[in-house]
Amino acid sequence: MAKSTAKAKQTNKTKSTAKPKANTAATKATAKRAETKTKKLKAATAATKKTEQESSQPVSIVPKPTETTPQSELPAQRLTKTYLSKEELKHFEQILLEKRAEVLRDLEIMRASLQDENNSENINSSYSMHMADHGTETLDREQRFMFIARDERYLSYIDKALERIKNGTYGICVKSGLPIPKERLEAVPHTAVRIEYKNR
Repeated sequence: MAKSTAKAKQTNKTKSTAKPKANTAATKATAKRAETKTKKLKAATAATKKTEQESSQPVSIVPKPTETTPQSELPAQRLTKTYLSKEELKHFEQILLEKRAEVLRDLEIMRASLQDENNSENINSSYSMHMADHGTETLDREQRFMFIARDERYLSYIDKALERIKNGTYGICVKSGLPIPKERLEAVPHTAVRIEYKNR
């Protein structure tokens, strides 16, 4: 009986010592979890504060660098006086005067033919004309008017070029201020622009 009592006491003892040990392990695990949560919470708070600070700071907008044209492509200083010699100016003046005489001759012929046509129409107005013939004559007249307008425009270009020769600005591009190459002036003596500015 004494043996059984001693055994029961020993069992109770081991039970009572095992219980606190188990309780301590559980407490440690809970404490560890709480510590990890606290660390995570602190990290999240720090990140939020950092974001708030960054957003509160003024944002400096750096402008995009604009594409600049290379120095070689920039136009040189604008010319104010022609680069051509007196002999060259005389040469181009001669060409322009010849072309002017040609255009005036053509204009005179076309205007005279229109006048003759109007006179003959007045004489033959009593006679009936076929519709097709009337249409053809109308088309011819319209074409003549178009050629006259074109030649008059060409004549004004020639006159402007002769004016530039007189005031010493012939051979200078009116858009860029750069010299017009002599080859272009030979081909188109009435031109006032360089080839790259022709359709601008």
